[in-house]
Amino acid sequence: MVEFSRVFLDPLHLLIRVGDLLLEKLINEVLDTQVGRCTKCQKESCASCPCDCHTATLNHLVSLAKEAHCHLDFWVKESEDHGDNNEKVKKLKWGTPYGRELHNLLLNLNLAALLPSRADKIKAVWSGFLELHAAVDSDHLFSAHEINEFKTKAKAWVHKLTEPSTGDHSAKGFKSGMYSGCVTPYIHALVYHVPEMLQACASMGIPLRHFSAEPVEGKNHVHVHRFFASTHRDGGWPGEGAEVELMQIERRLFYDEHVLHLPHEASKLHTYNIVNNEKKENE
Repeated sequence: MVEFSRVFLDPLHLLIRVGDLLLEKLINEVLDTQVGRCTKCQKESCASCPCDCHTATLNHLVSLAKEAHCHLDFWVKESEDHGDNNEKVKKLKWGTPYGRELHNLLLNLNLAALLPSRADKIKAVWSGFLELHAAVDSDHLFSAHEINEFKTKAKAWVHKLTEPSTGDHSAKGFKSGMYSGCVTPYIHALVYHVPEMLQACASMGIPLRHFSAEPVEGKNHVHVHRFFASTHRDGGWPGEGAEVELMQIERRLFYDEHVLHLPHEASKLHTYNIVNNEKKENE
C-alpha cells in the first residue's frame, strides 16, 4: 500500500475535476435562469430537461464558448428509470472540455452575456481558482512563507465558492450566494493537502507539476472495464466478491506476462510459492 505522504496531486486532473464542477454549476444556473419553466414538459427546473425549449440558450452558450477557444457539445441521453414503471428517462448531457480548452473557458468566457447580475461573482470564483492552479502548475519551488500564503488563499477561495445566500427570497434585501455544499475531494485536497505536497516537493527539489496521476487514472479505468467485462459484479459464488475476482485476474495476467518469461528455475520457484500460498489460504 502506498503511503499517503507519497501521493501527489496532478495539476492537470485538478483543473479538469474542479473546472468541470464550475462548468456544471454555470450550465445549470444559465438554464434555470434564462429558460425558467419549460413550456413543453412543465418542469420547474430545466437544468436536465431534454426538450428543445432551451435550444437557443444552449446555442448561445456554445457560441460564447467558441469565442473563448473552447468546444462545448450537448446531447440528450436516455437512461432507465428504476421506479415502478421502468420507463426511459431523457437527460441533457455535455462533455468535459480538454485541459487547455477548459482553461480557456474559465479565463475568457463572456459571463456578462449569460448572467449579467451574477457575472462578477462567478468571474471572481473562476479567477481565484485559476490563480491557485497556476501556482500548483508552476516550476517554482515554494518557501515555507509562500506555502502558508497559498493555504490562506485556498481557504479564502473555498469560502467564496461556498458562500451561502442570505435573507428571504421574496424580500428586497435577499443576497444570492454561490454554491454551498459543493466541496469535492479535489477541492478538499487543494486546501488541506496541496500545501503539504508543495512542502515535500520543495524538499526534493522537484516542482509539483512534474508529477502525474495518469497511471492511477489508467489503473482505475482498467479496473472499471474489468469489473463490467470480467467479473460477476458480486453476483458469483458466495464469498467471492468482485474485488477478489479483480485481484485474481491481475495475478493471472502478471503470471502470464512476467513469470513465464523468467528462467526455468526462477519460474518453477515462483509457481511453487503461489501453489503453497493458495494451499494455506484454503486451509
